[in-house]
Amino acid sequence: GRVWVVCGSGNNGGDGLVVARHLDNHGVAVSILLAGHPPKDLKSATGINWQIVKALKIPVVKCQSLRSVCAQEARLKRARVIVDALLGVGLKGKLRPQARGLIKSINQAKRPVVAIDVPSGLDAETGCIQGVAVKAKRTVTCGRVKRGLLKRKAKRVVGQLLVADISLPRRLR
Repeated sequence: GRVWVVCGSGNNGGDGLVVARHLDNHGVAVSILLAGHPPKDLKSATGINWQIVKALKIPVVKCQSLRSVCAQEARLKRARVIVDALLGVGLKGKLRPQARGLIKSINQAKRPVVAIDVPSGLDAETGCIQGVAVKAKRTVTCGRVKRGLLKRKAKRVVGQLLVADISLPRRLR
């Protein structure tokens, strides 16, 4: 099986692109499912990591419409592991239909899921699920634990919680 990294167009998606790069560098069969804005519109670190992924020729499937979401479910069902990098700590309010559809597809694939920072659909501050959230087997949160990950209502989607050291200065942890 192949590892599928489901990336949004924000900072969490940029983290997913970094994960895909590292998996590829370690010889793991990896593909990226890119949702949201077209790659040419990606900004800052996400845009830089997009250029690196392109140069490495990591396979990418673009999923930029609600219609294309449905076509992805079969791919995800064949995955060895799914990495959730769709939505991150910036999530506020209701999910857009495309994000909701991808989250449902990830969950329906019934494959092991590793969420980056927070499971998509979970509010990192309150622990509230915004209609639907990715059900992760593991959540690897970056730098420090986000308050919402510890809330009782979040426990059913967070899975095993791990903190990745990203070299934050001590005073910011």
